[in-house]
Amino acid sequence: MSARRHPKRLGLIARGQGMLEYTMITHALLIGGAAFCWPFLVYLMRALSIYFKSIYFVISSPVP
Repeated sequence: MSARRHPKRLGLIARGQGMLEYTMITHALLIGGAAFCWPFLVYLMRALSIYFKSIYFVISSPVP
């Protein structure tokens, strides 16, 4: 009896290992992608700031 393994228990272990590998790869891609795109994000935030300032300037301009 001790030589027999329970298939239900082995399925849980294998599924947990797959989830761990999936999360580690996803984590590496997200963090690596954010680090790679960081200069682009800085330029994007600067552009959005200029865009919103120009909208506020147009709205608050004294043109009738």
